[in-house]
Formats: sequence, C-alpha cells, structure tokens
Amino acid sequence: MRLREINKKEFENFCKQNNQDNFFQSRYYAEIKRKEGYHTYFVGLDQSGNIRAATMLISKDVTMFNKRMFYAPHGFIVDYKNTDLLNLFTTSIKEYVKAKKGIYIKIEPYVSLHDRSADGSLIPGGMNNSKAVENLLNLNWRQKQGEELEDSFAPSFLYQLDLKGKNDEELLNSFDPKLQELIKRNETIGISVKKLEKKNYYRFLGILENSSNTIDFLNVDSRNLKDLFNILNKNHMIDISIAELDIDKYLQSTINSKNNVKNNPSLEQQLDKQIDSIKQLQYKYGHKVLLGGIIGVIYKKEYLTLVHAVSDKFSNFSPLTTLYWETIKSSKKNGSEIYNFYGIGNELEENERLEELKKYNGKVIELIGEFDFVINEFSYKRQLKKHANKHRY
Repeated sequence: MRLREINKKEFENFCKQNNQDNFFQSRYYAEIKRKEGYHTYFVGLDQSGNIRAATMLISKDVTMFNKRMFYAPHGFIVDYKNTDLLNLFTTSIKEYVKAKKGIYIKIEPYVSLHDRSADGSLIPGGMNNSKAVENLLNLNWRQKQGEELEDSFAPSFLYQLDLKGKNDEELLNSFDPKLQELIKRNETIGISVKKLEKKNYYRFLGILENSSNTIDFLNVDSRNLKDLFNILNKNHMIDISIAELDIDKYLQSTINSKNNVKNNPSLEQQLDKQIDSIKQLQYKYGHKVLLGGIIGVIYKKEYLTLVHAVSDKFSNFSPLTTLYWETIKSSKKNGSEIYNFYGIGNELEENERLEELKKYNGKVIELIGEFDFVINEFSYKRQLKKHANKHRY
C-alpha cells in the first residue's frame, strides 16, 4: 500500500462507503477553506487501486519560515481499530506532511466513543470505543484534554435527533411538555420562520451584529458569508432561516387574552402592561421585527445547524425554539434522517445547551477526541505558546 494524492471523485466514492463520512470531510468544506486562504489536499492509502483510508487535509503557514500546521477536520477516515492500517496511514501522512514543511497534524475523528442517552448519561452495555483512543495513543498521537480544548474548533459532544419513521405529530409529542407549550405559544403570538433567498442572505448579518451569544461553527462574517452561500447554494446544501415576530399579531393575541380574563385583576393589570410594551415595540419597529436565525447545512441525509444567532434584545422570545422546530419539519420533509444540533461543548456537567436540547428527546454523541501528531517539537511548542487561549482553527 502507498499513500498518494487522490482526486475528489475517488475521495467521495471512498467516503460514501464509510460511516465516518461527514460534511467537514468533503470537497465542499475544502472549497470554503480555500476561500479563507487554506491549502487543501485529498490523500488516500492505495492498495492495488482500492482506497483503504483517506482524508481531506487543510494547511496554513503558521511561522515566518513558511512552516505549516495540517488539520483533518473530523478526520481521518480510517478504521481506528485496525492497528496495522492506522499505523501505516499515520506513518505515511507524517512523511507527506513533513515534505510540505508541516510541524504537526491535528485530527478530531468523527467516531463515537460511548453510547449516551438524551441527557448525556452512559447507556449500560452500550458501545465502548476506547480501543480506538488506545491505538492512537500507542502511535504517539497526543490527546488534547481539559483546558487544551478551550480553543478547539470541533466540540467533544454533539446532539442529534433521529427523524426516521416519525411524523411531525409523533416528533412533537416526544418533546418535553414545556417545550411543546413554548412552540405553541410562539406560534400563537406571531413568531414565524422564513428561508432567505440568495438576494436576501445578507439579512443574516443583521442578526450576527446584534448577537453576543452566537454559536458559530463556520466562522461567518461579512467577508465570507457570500462565499459560503455561493459554494453551498449551488449544490443545494445551505438553508438560512430567520425567525420574525409579527408585532400586530402579538398585540391582538395579548388583547384577546385580556378579554378572556375573568375575576383576576392582577392578571389583567399584567396584560395591560404587556399591551403597552407591545405598542412601544410596534412604534419602534413597525409590523415585524427580526429575532434570530440559523444557518443549516444539508449533507446527504443529515441536516446540521452550524450557526445559531439570536438578537440580544429579543432573546426572551426564545426564537431558537421555533427555528429548530420549523427546520426539523422542513428538513424531514426534504429527506433528512438526522437533525444534528451539532456542538454542545467539551463537558457535560453544568452544560446549559444540553439542558435546553435534551427537551427534544434526541441523544448525545460523544466523539473520541482531538489529537495532535507532532513532527517538529520545537516549532510545535512555540506555536502552542503563541496561540494559547486565543487561537481557533
């Protein structure tokens, strides 16, 4: 077997047959990273014309001497339990990267470590993939842990919802009762979701500029949103959805609620205050106001929510609840089998995002971790020191 550069078609054909196939190991993500100034490569381990292991690599100069870091986002794609294959692939990649002035290689395999439930609890008797971690460590891969993960691009834990074999009503009924109530309340007061067309994609920037709690796995800003949209839109892979509040409907709904109140002066007074507040909102913003939005990527049978942003002024409306529910329904209708809320962080304890997402009754996905293979120890340590606590790939 020998390592060689392979074309995109060869890479895609190999990935198609592998359960580690994912958006971040795709030619589309490679194209996005090229627009950001990265070099991209597709390499595979060839055995008599058959690819046995492969990865998409990105690299960028990180020193004044043109030395580079190499990164396989959610890769490599290889059987991590096959020690001989993993050893050969590691050795071959090391030589390939070294020849291109690489000082280290970073990977975060798209491979689960343990089976976990909706709240993150380990499932007794479930999968245990610790052998994959052991094999990497035995080959001198260094596992990032604790504070080392603070600046990682890829989270250790994801959250997914299985859409297969369930209609909308069954899905809704499987959610936490309080979540169901919130979804219905938002609909009643006039929160709706619309998808942005190409000519209006820039409206998403307005949300980003007014959000201090954005969760963003695509590093979106005014410079790259157009490129991101164009690359993915031509392949029908992007979904930009925004949540709007119909202020007129909100006002009428509140007035109706007050009219239905009987013998409850305290509630009437509360609703009067709310009506005054809505009228002020109406005066300031007119008929509708933008609350939040998400950017979803459709990759094969999976819908990934990779950017989540809510305007700081309107977070009390919980627009993500409606955005998630409406895109769950539309993605299912369009053939998605997995709704991937994507990252929930590197720790499960005191995890606010998990507390919210477990109400959807999905499951936590625990990945095996992030690993570095060091080629040049001196340059690697200098790089870590230089970017401590501030650098993201």
